[in-house]
Amino acid sequence: MEASRKIYSWLVSSQFALTNLGRRALFLRDRANLLNFRIRATKSKQCAVKDNASVCPEVFLDAVSEKLASMAVLFLDVELISEFHYQV
Repeated sequence: MEASRKIYSWLVSSQFALTNLGRRALFLRDRANLLNFRIRATKSKQCAVKDNASVCPEVFLDAVSEKLASMAVLFLDVELISEFHYQV
């Protein structure tokens, strides 16, 4: 009786692990499909222009990141100039 309980518990745990592995595989497959779709969308003719923010959010986010980077550089330049000015 004890051996059959151990075998049963092992089978249940193995099925649980396989079920979780299958769910993870399905999630990763769906995620890969979504990413492939978004890559194809960003390479489309509509996304060639940064003005189509509603159609292509990735292109819009790219424009925002470029603007933030340029503003950060300007801010650092002003800070360095003011620090240099007050030290002299």
